[in-house]
Amino acid sequence: MIGAQFVFIGKLDAEQQTISSISIAAKGKIAAPIRYSLEDTPCRQVIESDVCSYPDAVDRLFPRDQLLQDLGIKGYVGIPLFDQKKKPIGILVALYQQPMDDPMLAEDILKIFSIRSSAELERLTYEIEIQQTRQYLASVVSHLKEGLLVYDAQGPAARMPTPVPKKCCGLSLKKIKKLDLLFLMQVATRCPRRGTP
Repeated sequence: MIGAQFVFIGKLDAEQQTISSISIAAKGKIAAPIRYSLEDTPCRQVIESDVCSYPDAVDRLFPRDQLLQDLGIKGYVGIPLFDQKKKPIGILVALYQQPMDDPMLAEDILKIFSIRSSAELERLTYEIEIQQTRQYLASVVSHLKEGLLVYDAQGPAARMPTPVPKKCCGLSLKKIKKLDLLFLMQVATRCPRRGTP
């Protein structure tokens, strides 16, 4: 559609210093992911401003960009991807091994795709954060010596990630599940900890 040999979506790291590719199309095939520094690249210009295009000689304008040199890139179009708060979270790039015929058309097409790409990248970022939080909490919970009851929006004791003793504070698990959270907190403060009289 835009005649580029390489197109990729990249995720910006938290420090805004590197890009990690999410998806790369290389001459019609899916390519292995890459990670690269933004220093001395046209992608830095994109992240710091807006859509950028270099119809020809981008490899000479950015001689330290090893990716451009290795692939023999002449033309470049890049557009930043933003989250809902307008914070840059990634980049959508098209690379050409020959001078570009119509840079404005390429920019317009990338702008259209950038809307959906931004939404998908933001969703992916949230999913990664949720997964990391769950892994951290699972690690914390697995090291608890006491049982743990979890209250959430679905009601009391909806999940019990750690083994819960059959009785706690003189109450059976079945009774504990039926108790009001505030009442249970009062009971818990009066309950002796394991190993104490």
